[in-house]
Amino acid sequence: MAAGFEQLEKEFNENKIGTQNLGDYLVDKMIKQEINLLLIKKRAEAKKRKLTANILIYHRAHWAMDSVYQELVKAGFEVTIIITPAMEIHEDLRQGESQANFEFFKNLGYNVIEGCDFNTGTLYDIKKNLPDLIFYQTHWMCDYPEEYNIKGLYNKTLCVSIPYGPYVANIQQEQFNQEFHRYVWLNCAENIVAQKMSEKYAKNCGSNVVVTGYPKIDKLYDSKTTFEGWKNFENKKIIWAPHYSINTGWEINYANFHIYYRNFYEFVKNNQNIDMVLKPHPILKSRCIQTGTLSEEGYENYVNSWQNLPNGAYYAGGNYMGVFKTSDAMILDSLGFIIEYLYTKKPICFINKFSSKEELKEHFNEFGQLAIEQCYIAQNWNDIEKFINDVIINGNDSMREKREDFYNKYLKINEGHVGRSIVEYVQKELGIK
Repeated sequence: MAAGFEQLEKEFNENKIGTQNLGDYLVDKMIKQEINLLLIKKRAEAKKRKLTANILIYHRAHWAMDSVYQELVKAGFEVTIIITPAMEIHEDLRQGESQANFEFFKNLGYNVIEGCDFNTGTLYDIKKNLPDLIFYQTHWMCDYPEEYNIKGLYNKTLCVSIPYGPYVANIQQEQFNQEFHRYVWLNCAENIVAQKMSEKYAKNCGSNVVVTGYPKIDKLYDSKTTFEGWKNFENKKIIWAPHYSINTGWEINYANFHIYYRNFYEFVKNNQNIDMVLKPHPILKSRCIQTGTLSEEGYENYVNSWQNLPNGAYYAGGNYMGVFKTSDAMILDSLGFIIEYLYTKKPICFINKFSSKEELKEHFNEFGQLAIEQCYIAQNWNDIEKFINDVIINGNDSMREKREDFYNKYLKINEGHVGRSIVEYVQKELGIK
């Protein structure tokens, strides 16, 4: 045993990466050995039969894998989307959210099953119906039922992580160094900065990370992608994307919805020369109820009143690239949308609840700090109105070239065919490409 440990210690000293310690090295070595054995097994099976893939998702607004799904099907995989309960929202809302998610994917023609029978409390038994691959839409294991935790599946099925949104908040340990990141076979990164942050913060130093690009954006380049919800197509079209983090006690606490929701409604009501779509974070309703900002009835009444405006629209679906593509600008305090909307190269206004831009930047990670420099910053309602009137309506967009440079430097990766590049990588690893 001693000689064996000494040999492992020697290997560690020879192969040490970054700040990895011996304990982490040994754990990661064991995990990689198990995954490599599984990969060898799957390569052999791929020569004999059609492989199966499950996609686990609990919010349709997280959906980033349309092109991945389509490319998997084209490549001959049998693909199933499993709707899992959204464990992080109010318990009373889970069944309704799950049903809405199921109907969303069903109506789009996906092969989808309900992962929970809420009448009996029974979950879809993924271990009994074990697929060859599992695609996780998020790495937040606390938001999935325990039965779907990667720790119990990583050595039984090849697990792939596709980011549901770019990571920009100053919570790098949560973003890049969760237990999940050690157990996943393939961790897809949207850009080189995300890869560098994985190398810096993850216990396995990002050894399972591959820069693929961000597959959700493939829809942006699809000529069929559109949005018919605008009511006045000749108007300037603005997205308002409020975050859910109202009065949270941790690092993610950017939300201004509770401060400005009345202002936004009155402004849209009184300015018929613009159309504005309300695109809330999927947890916003639950957070409004939890904080007493609005009751469930009050939230629904607000949304209904908004939709009844002749120039107000509402969208809570997952395929929102059509909204992005047909819009002229975005106003937000939502995080991942900063990067997602920068793919359009259109103007963005970030509503800052903190005292200054400098204080705001302290709440962003390395990539987020680069991204926020591409945004107009609003410190109050007057700044929001100024952005709408000056930048959007009058076209005085002084940051256009900066955004285009940012896109070319950080975002232009596998432009328009990220899903294909991910599936081709999987096929190559499985020996079927």
